[in-house]
Amino acid sequence: MVKSSQMWKSFKSDILKSLIIALIIGIGSYLPIIDLLNLTAYNQKFIFRGQLKPDNKVVIVSVDDESIDWMSKWPWPRSYHAKIVDILKEHGAALILFDVFFDSPTQFDPQDDVQFAESVKKAQNVILAANFQNIKENAFFKVKVEPFKRPIKMLDDAALDLGVVHPYFDKDNVVRRFQIIYHSGDKEYYSLALQAVRYIQNKAGILLIPGNRIKCGRNIIPLQGKNLLVNYYGPSRTFETVPYVRIYDGSFLKDSPDFFKGKIVLIGASTEVLHDVFPTPFDINMPGVEIHANVIQTILDGLYISKISFIYLLGLLILFVYINVIISHMFKIRFLFLLVVVQTAIIFIGNAYIFKYFRLEIPTYTLISSIFITFVVQTVIKFISEEKEKRKIRGVFSQYVAPSVVDELLAHPDKVELGGSLREVTIFFSDIRSFTTFSESHTPAQVVEQLNEYLDEMTKVIFEFGGTLDKYVGDEIMAIFGAPLPLANHPKIAMDCCIAQLKKLRALQQKWKEQGKTVLDIGMGLNTGEVIVGNIGSDMHKDYTVIGDAVNLAARLESATRNYTTPEHTCYLLISEFTYEKVKEYYKCNLIDEIAVKGKKTKTKIYEVVIEF
Repeated sequence: MVKSSQMWKSFKSDILKSLIIALIIGIGSYLPIIDLLNLTAYNQKFIFRGQLKPDNKVVIVSVDDESIDWMSKWPWPRSYHAKIVDILKEHGAALILFDVFFDSPTQFDPQDDVQFAESVKKAQNVILAANFQNIKENAFFKVKVEPFKRPIKMLDDAALDLGVVHPYFDKDNVVRRFQIIYHSGDKEYYSLALQAVRYIQNKAGILLIPGNRIKCGRNIIPLQGKNLLVNYYGPSRTFETVPYVRIYDGSFLKDSPDFFKGKIVLIGASTEVLHDVFPTPFDINMPGVEIHANVIQTILDGLYISKISFIYLLGLLILFVYINVIISHMFKIRFLFLLVVVQTAIIFIGNAYIFKYFRLEIPTYTLISSIFITFVVQTVIKFISEEKEKRKIRGVFSQYVAPSVVDELLAHPDKVELGGSLREVTIFFSDIRSFTTFSESHTPAQVVEQLNEYLDEMTKVIFEFGGTLDKYVGDEIMAIFGAPLPLANHPKIAMDCCIAQLKKLRALQQKWKEQGKTVLDIGMGLNTGEVIVGNIGSDMHKDYTVIGDAVNLAARLESATRNYTTPEHTCYLLISEFTYEKVKEYYKCNLIDEIAVKGKKTKTKIYEVVIEF
């Protein structure tokens, strides 16, 4: 029940943590640096997807370097455009769209404007470029400025319609989207591309429908805010492009007289000299006229790019964060970093394929940031938790074991279970003989001084052999071999420690004798068996100790050394048959008796270890 409660508490904590981190990342994705990274990844998805082949519904007549070299420097007399319109109309062009501004009279013969206007009016399928400016009314002069900048009046009157041509720039000045409807008061203006789609469908009406979509004839156009995400078909010159001069001189149409029949023809500059080129996901110098072609083709084919909504993105972030929080509980930090790298690669590849096959844009670096931030947060939490655990382990064991053992426990805290476990260990007890008589015949200061010296030296030996000091009970020492860290062949090591203590005691006895102090002697007991090992006690105080029958037997062995000590022979160390079976090949031991431990019916054989100094 307790375990179930802890699991539920951990689950709630992980969910709450995931929600908070995901929400912070979701909001943080609008930060300029993350937004720019996502836009860069968006460009890379187009490169990964590769070029698409558009049909021949949309073609371009290009004012390119070749045309300018042959015909003269730009701008050209508008009689040239009049001739182009006449030729395209004659060869069956369905629509003719100019991505060229004619907002001021010609600088050549004024008759050129008249001739151009007559050709446009006669063709009845020419849409001219306009500009939309977000200009507010001047409060001081009360001058109202028309935001929709039109061509000169005679061309405006002659044209089938007008279309806005200026592109929409993202933060990095790349054209990824295009605004296709503009509003000023109660007036509505359409982009050149949307006008093309309208008129190719017999001047279809425009209707705003729920879900931020526009209905234009048979086309339902989804918008992201006010803009359409342009599904670029490829880099520059992906669309069929014919130099302006080759139409003007008739050379192109000699071999392909029906090339323009039934098509939407866009006329605009492609040379960088005229500065009508813009960065796009595919290249940094795409002509504006080709951007319009991509917008038109996107709408006609219905190959729209959609962007995941914030709600769905937040749900995805919560899932990613939660999975990584769970994973972080299972693995070490070094392995977690490897998983972060692997997940990052999966996100890059997976996102690219999702974009390629489903035309869905999921912000790549927002997802990646969720993994990295979760990794950082969990690493910090793990570090704090581990430091807390280390302090706990240091606090528990620093008084019981050698510093080297504490360091090992701190390096591998998984090796110790503070909550308690069943383990085979060897338990050691020692006691000073006739300590009561010694205490009564000396002052408290003398007793404490000599006892401290004895305990200090004996404890150093225990630590030297990897033993764990359990406790002092007056003059009695209790130690454990085999916990908290596993100790190979702990019965033999405990025996070695006992012999070393006796040798150290001999040196102390000689020192005390020279100092005129009372010479103290001891008895020791060892037993090997399974006990419960753990941090045991109350909420106010706990001790790392062992409990079980094996402990009682070790204590009984130590006290029994007095029973087998005579004036002629001192019994220093008794061991149980359980310890004997593990050390008999190393030490000479004599079976001395069988004793019964309180509460046990069967007797246990006990052995005296033969000690030679």
